[in-house]
Amino acid sequence: MTKLNEQTKSLALEELKLLSALISKQEEFRLTTRGWSLAILTGLTIAHLNHDLSVGRATFLLLGLGIIVSGWIIEAWYSMAQLGAMDRSLVVEQFLRGDCSSYDGPRIATDLGPQSEIRS
Repeated sequence: MTKLNEQTKSLALEELKLLSALISKQEEFRLTTRGWSLAILTGLTIAHLNHDLSVGRATFLLLGLGIIVSGWIIEAWYSMAQLGAMDRSLVVEQFLRGDCSSYDGPRIATDLGPQSEIRS
């Protein structure tokens, strides 16, 4: 193996490590968001059932729905970044396995930046 190939493989491996860390961090953010949404919704429900919260049923339901929808939106935002990192890691893994002959990286900012599109 030539020195250039070794450097390229080393660079691809480093990018894969960064992508893996990013995927883990995005999952952590998603679970934290879900936990906070559940905690806020639980607190709202307990306050409503104990009559500590002086709002009507319709307001209570709208508040709960707002919390749920906000949680979904935030979770979807983190999911987009996570899916982009997963897509890019598949490309890097293909190169490391030898399934493709060229490596076009590192491209973390390009593939995960705001201008990128998430492929389905």
